[in-house]
Amino acid sequence: MLKFAFYKAPGSLTDRAIRLASFSQYSHVEFVTADGLCISASKRDGNRVRAKVMQLNPAHWDYVCTPGDDDKGRAYALSQVGTQYNTWGAVASALPIKRDVGHGLFCSEFMGLICIAGGVHVDAPWTLTPGELHTILRRP
Repeated sequence: MLKFAFYKAPGSLTDRAIRLASFSQYSHVEFVTADGLCISASKRDGNRVRAKVMQLNPAHWDYVCTPGDDDKGRAYALSQVGTQYNTWGAVASALPIKRDVGHGLFCSEFMGLICIAGGVHVDAPWTLTPGELHTILRRP
């Protein structure tokens, strides 16, 4: 099982801008491993992919679990630790015309790639906002 946490708390001005631009209640997404490690691409953590133990306030996060291989998802995610954050890709994901731009990873793109590594098909992860990924993972 793959577990993802979607950030919905008011957060920063950047969080509000992401929600406004993407027409979603979510501004960020984390991969949460079976042992509680949170892995994501984050501007807040040095503009890099990082892995750390975090206490996620349940009032600020919505969780989605999807069938998939947690060990494979985790192995892929950890292999990307240190990869730079892709600001331009994140901006482009919220535009009407989706394009793969920039270098590195942004959170929802990275989560889509973790899904793929864990055996869950996700089309064009570089085009996804956190809200779009949430919708895809919630489909039956």
